[in-house]
Amino acid sequence: MSFLLHPVFTDAEAVANRAYAGKNGNSADRSQRRRLEISRERPEANHWKGSYRAFTNGYARYWTSDSQNFEANPELLATTKYGTRSGVDYWLSHNLYEIADQTTAPNADSKANAITALINSNTDSYGLRRDNYHRIMNAGIFRGIGA
Repeated sequence: MSFLLHPVFTDAEAVANRAYAGKNGNSADRSQRRRLEISRERPEANHWKGSYRAFTNGYARYWTSDSQNFEANPELLATTKYGTRSGVDYWLSHNLYEIADQTTAPNADSKANAITALINSNTDSYGLRRDNYHRIMNAGIFRGIGA
């Protein structure tokens, strides 16, 4: 996985800030905060426990110098650093980059929809996510990063 050696992956927080900071109410840790709130409000919704375990394992693969246990300390995901890294881990462990790498101007909306469906198929934000993709590409936010 040589793409992980690219400087952009060494600072996942910077990636999130470049892509989402202050745009449409997005923040790198918003979904993680809500996830924590839900599991505290409704113990039966604590189905995230397996996700915390999976992220703990994924985290150990990519960030070897910073050992964390997210199952025991899920509140860490409410921080920008760990919330963003959980997104990076999900992206990598679910091979979402393979879909992204197939994206061209004519199929961009369908590829954004495909990735959104894999992350959260029940969201009502498909249009917003497509708009964010186009805004990021048009602004050249990641120009010069990657292949």
